[in-house]
Amino acid sequence: MKKFLDCLVTRKQISHMMAVFSYFTVSLPILKVIADGSSEIIVNESGSCLIQDLVSIGSMRESARRILAKIMSDVYSLSEKQFGHRLVEHVIGFERPGLMQDILFRLTGALCILSKDKYASNVVKKLMEASERKFTPQIIDEIISIPDLLSIVVDPCGNSVLQTAKKCSKGTVRKTLNDLICQHSELLNKE
Repeated sequence: MKKFLDCLVTRKQISHMMAVFSYFTVSLPILKVIADGSSEIIVNESGSCLIQDLVSIGSMRESARRILAKIMSDVYSLSEKQFGHRLVEHVIGFERPGLMQDILFRLTGALCILSKDKYASNVVKKLMEASERKFTPQIIDEIISIPDLLSIVVDPCGNSVLQTAKKCSKGTVRKTLNDLICQHSELLNKE
């Protein structure tokens, strides 16, 4: 940059470059503020869309990487928020295995709770659908391993997660899931 600036000799060249620098200088602090406060911006649909656009458009920009890092660090709480879950689903939609694996790692241990949440259940379903079945067995295993599977079966959001799990699973995982759902549906019919 210094060598470039040394090449400027006329007042007109310097003036043009100052205009360009001022434009970028203003843009960079705005992006920094957005990256630093991305969690506070996602309180409404407009804020969520803004963050989605910034992450999508500038995936190689430092500001986009900072926003993505912030999303990843807050993935659990964002998943439970009205507009935050959309942002997490958007990131899952990038279908980058490392990102999905990181999200799953951060949500592991809470997938049953999240499956019964109005917003977070969409994140759990998106993880199963977008992972090309790679992470589906792990997600299903965590969900069906709880002693109180019936609470997920009877919960509207939880039931929707189980229906998605049935669509995304195959082989022995699907058979185990179907058997457990049938077993619990028989209990429901007796009541």
